[in-house]
Amino acid sequence: MDGQNCSLIMVKPDAIERKLGSEVKGLVNRSDLRIIRKVNLSLDMELVKALYQWPVVNHFEALQEYLCTSEVEIWLVEGDNAIEKCLQIKNTIRANHQIDRLHTLLHCPDTEEDFTREYDIFFRGEQLPGLP
Repeated sequence: MDGQNCSLIMVKPDAIERKLGSEVKGLVNRSDLRIIRKVNLSLDMELVKALYQWPVVNHFEALQEYLCTSEVEIWLVEGDNAIEKCLQIKNTIRANHQIDRLHTLLHCPDTEEDFTREYDIFFRGEQLPGLP
């Protein structure tokens, strides 16, 4: 497995609260992707800034309340064209369920470079499974 065939899906608190996980998993399976690892994480604003590469955060309190008061789920996903397929899943879920600009339900890396950086943030430098 390599970074080209991997992606991440961050299931945000609003998606967890609204029990959208089963729908997201169904889309993952129908896209011929596999979830090979899941972790639950509590985010803090420093991690959020690193993830989104924001030097300054507007609406700090609302964003902190949204992302830092409940755990998020991080799914490591593998399969052909994983990054592209995960972005399609994110767009589908948002189109069907997003209620405002803050509560965006899912996050996925946009590029292989973003995947590598975000994997390191979430898994703290652990080697990708299946690599020597």
